[in-house]
Amino acid sequence: MKSSLAPLNVLVVINSLTPAVRSFSNTLLPWFEHYGIPFDVVDLLGEPLPEDLPDFPLVVLGHAGLDDQGTRLGPDGLKQLRAAVEMGSGLVSFDPRLSCRLLDVSGQVKEGQEVQALDVAAGHPITERYTHGQRIGLVSPLALSQVPDGEKLIVGAGGTLPLLSVQQHGLGRLVHWAAAAWMDSSVLGPLGGLDSAFWRSIVWAARKPFCMRGFPPVVTMRVDDVAGWGRLWQREPLYWVRDAVKAGFKPWLGLFIYNLEERT
Repeated sequence: MKSSLAPLNVLVVINSLTPAVRSFSNTLLPWFEHYGIPFDVVDLLGEPLPEDLPDFPLVVLGHAGLDDQGTRLGPDGLKQLRAAVEMGSGLVSFDPRLSCRLLDVSGQVKEGQEVQALDVAAGHPITERYTHGQRIGLVSPLALSQVPDGEKLIVGAGGTLPLLSVQQHGLGRLVHWAAAAWMDSSVLGPLGGLDSAFWRSIVWAARKPFCMRGFPPVVTMRVDDVAGWGRLWQREPLYWVRDAVKAGFKPWLGLFIYNLEERT
């Protein structure tokens, strides 16, 4: 059966049976909403991958521990994912174990290495805004798991274990994140230095055409020293506020309240 999901949306795969699904809800989901990335969710707890998986421009494995027991996806699900990528769908994974199983390197998985800072390798579209060797300090240590070999774009400082690596598989592009905990403010958080790498990894991996808003609706309006002198122009006090609201603004006003006229 084909899905009824939008073909240009990102397909996010989660498993609500696992405690790690909170990582998707608390960290990844706010990023998707902030950047205006259109997406649909498949929950492995109660539904399989859609048959038209290759029609999606991008598949995101939304958190670690999606299918550690191999009972949700199974061999057929892994084959579906591989086939979709080989046919051109992009894949961004936040599940290191599933990344390794997908590419038959499960025996190489290592977990638990903690790093205090990250080094960036510039020169790739994902890390274009960084300088080569740029170091990003962390508020607290970040545990990295091993991901499949590829071009290492961000590595733990002083080591070789990557936080972010990329590779090509068939016609598709793969991005492997070794951890998502950096999204938490207790480790690094938004505006900590990896925002660009996150959204660029989504755009780079996705098969084109691909759409996202890219810039959040942050335009606002602030007016200080506001006096209600509309009567000077035979208008009601603060008449322009009504026009601003009609135009979609939510103005912040620094009012001189003693200038306002009482209305009955």
